[in-house]
Amino acid sequence: MRKKEREYHYQGRIGLGVNANDEVVLPTGVFNRQPMLQKYQEETQNVAKIKDFDNLFVPFRAVATNIKNGDSIVLGSGSLAKAIYASTAIPGGFQPINIDSIYLVDGGVSDNIPIGVAKKMGADIIIAVDVSENFDNDIDVTSYLTVVGQLMNILMRKNANESIATLNEKDILITPNLKGFNGLDVDKYSAIIQAGVDITQKVYNEKLKYLSLNKEDYIAYLDNKKLHLKNRDIIIDKIVIKNPTYVNNEMITSRLAIKNGQKLDDEQLRKDILDIYNLGLFDEIDYKIVKKDDKNTLELTTTPS
Repeated sequence: MRKKEREYHYQGRIGLGVNANDEVVLPTGVFNRQPMLQKYQEETQNVAKIKDFDNLFVPFRAVATNIKNGDSIVLGSGSLAKAIYASTAIPGGFQPINIDSIYLVDGGVSDNIPIGVAKKMGADIIIAVDVSENFDNDIDVTSYLTVVGQLMNILMRKNANESIATLNEKDILITPNLKGFNGLDVDKYSAIIQAGVDITQKVYNEKLKYLSLNKEDYIAYLDNKKLHLKNRDIIIDKIVIKNPTYVNNEMITSRLAIKNGQKLDDEQLRKDILDIYNLGLFDEIDYKIVKKDDKNTLELTTTPS
């Protein structure tokens, strides 16, 4: 049952499809976008209303890559969940995501250690962590996957080196010993994490602990910050389906537990959307709450496959 549940929520399968021109096409990623995006939405639900990332408890930027031209795209506003997804969408692994009419993938391809972004945000001291893989000089070039992986490592390693070169004497670089590991070593993740713990503890004792605030100053700092929690008592007055596909809107609404006049249950809504998505009829299903004249409208927007 647990295996089936994992497969349901985190589907990863490569299959053929047919587009509107009757052409056979491959998917844009092994893993579908919707389940992972909804996981990010769940984890960021308490700050979902914050659209300017400078207003988060810690100012934040996500770095992604324009898949069409390789440009680095810095995301500082909009949907936090979508920004995080874009920044982690490994090319070929996860489907790209469209934000502001730009298809985005993992920022590591264009700026794997975005030191320049942090400096533009006003950071006085950069604490950079380099987990970029070194490319192998002795690879077996007869394997397609090995060649693709080598190409990614070369791109990411080179732009990482360029970023590291911009660090100054005040900045701190943390580089875990990851020799013998790669990003796909799922069964070795605990050892990889421990490697990060070991080097960080060493660096902390030498450099990081001197940057800490004392207890009184830290409490004062926290007092000046306000947590922006979601409103847990949203009553949905109206449901609007924006659906450009051939699928009947009533089919979609019939699969939603929420009805007009009921309190919004974010967890149930995400479950219902995932159920609808798993019908295989849509590329993506997005939702938002629009408030106007003290009325809350739940808008669901579908994207054709």
